[in-house]
Amino acid sequence: MIGPTINKDPKNAKVAWDGKSLIATAPGVDGVRLLPSSLAEAAGDSFFTDHRSIEAPVQVLEPEVRGDNLNQLGITTKLAAGSSNFDGSDDARATNIAVGVKLLNGTLVPPGGEFSFNRSVGIIATDVGFVEADVIDGERIGRDVGGGICQVSTTVFRAALYAGMEISEWWPHRYRLGFYEIDGWTPGIDASILQPEGDPFGGGDFKFINPSDGWLLVEAYLEWPRAYVVIYGPDLGYDVEISEPVYGGDYPPTADLEIVDAELPTGTVKQTEWAIPGMEVTYYQTVNDASGNQLIAGSFYTFFSPRGNVYKVSPDMQGYSPAG
Repeated sequence: MIGPTINKDPKNAKVAWDGKSLIATAPGVDGVRLLPSSLAEAAGDSFFTDHRSIEAPVQVLEPEVRGDNLNQLGITTKLAAGSSNFDGSDDARATNIAVGVKLLNGTLVPPGGEFSFNRSVGIIATDVGFVEADVIDGERIGRDVGGGICQVSTTVFRAALYAGMEISEWWPHRYRLGFYEIDGWTPGIDASILQPEGDPFGGGDFKFINPSDGWLLVEAYLEWPRAYVVIYGPDLGYDVEISEPVYGGDYPPTADLEIVDAELPTGTVKQTEWAIPGMEVTYYQTVNDASGNQLIAGSFYTFFSPRGNVYKVSPDMQGYSPAG
């Protein structure tokens, strides 16, 4: 079959905001599609006549976004920005944040389309620069490739929330994480993502809807130690209100835990998690259009599970931690 060797999808131009308007940083690339029936007809005619060589007939597919049609996208205004501070992250976590920001930057969302964080950054794997770092793994803090990527999804969530976007998929974190509460951010304005093994786009995403008849541009960048996400689009004229946090519940920390790790050097006792009480927190988002009509009246509820101190010990030190 020659189709797979010929068929190529078009690629949209890469765009950026230069402070005043939209510019193209890379041109769009045409795609092609083989025309099987035309090929069969030409091949049959050649076979039964002069056996001449034939060129494979193709259809040229233009990208939706080209460098010469940027004014048709309708991107004229900065809608909102989100930020987060990852000061104190180790090198591995900081690396994953930088890679995620780079992959996210320049994402375009078509009119009426849905933004997907997982599809915007692609599969989280080592071949694109992600490394192993700490993650929340079920009931415990573990390590996995891409640990820290939720710092980036959290930053997108903040921008989308204050832009008045309709959030179509959002998952809170299981535990409170200090990184998301630096710079005065209150608990619960964060977004967890997950890429299930074998089906990286099968769930645990962060998504929002483009409500306009123009395109949206999602830009992301770092100013160490902060990540920023800015959403540009048509001037929607939205009035967006996010409530103060509404707290509830009283959940004391759970019992301390000792974990024996056979891979630790002899004589090791180290604390890997610190006790923190549980919490319920809710935010309310109200979005009105320029005429005062209410478009969104939604809420974002998080239950942060309590946890106790966790100590990891080598086998010879079992029972010698404060939890032992």
